[in-house]
Amino acid sequence: SFKIADALITYLESLNSFNSPFDLYIRNEKYKEDNPKLREGYNLFMGEAACGNCHVPPLFGSLNPTNFKDPLYFKINSPELKDEENGLATNERYDERYNHFFSVPSLRKLKYSTPYFHNGSLLSLEACIDAHIVDGSDFIKELDEDQKSAILYFLETLNDSALTTINEHMNLPL
Repeated sequence: SFKIADALITYLESLNSFNSPFDLYIRNEKYKEDNPKLREGYNLFMGEAACGNCHVPPLFGSLNPTNFKDPLYFKINSPELKDEENGLATNERYDERYNHFFSVPSLRKLKYSTPYFHNGSLLSLEACIDAHIVDGSDFIKELDEDQKSAILYFLETLNDSALTTINEHMNLPL
């Protein structure tokens, strides 16, 4: 129902304090003057690099599962998915039509969530960016080192050391 979905959204939003350097920049609270590297990284992330197509603000993730085996939807140099890596099909509510579907994780607090990818195969953000660049892709284009550096800088601004808890006075729609 809509009430359950609203409660889930409210809960998920509570897991982030939205006080990362990026959030402070967007709200014009920390950087009173422009931060060109952050702006460049964000613009590349959302635009030319097409990261924002799957990692959607404000959580920079998505609750919509992606089929990581279907080249029409996702061309990525991810380690080859094995048949036993069933993704959402392992959940008893789903069936094998959901083999290799994985939720797109939030990119907030990345420094606290290594290793990366569905199977923990990548240990650095640099490796993740390189894995997303695929020759001949219609989706993700080649990036030069300055562009990669700007995206990495942006991703680092999503880190926030504050770990929030649910406030007992929060108005969850139940």
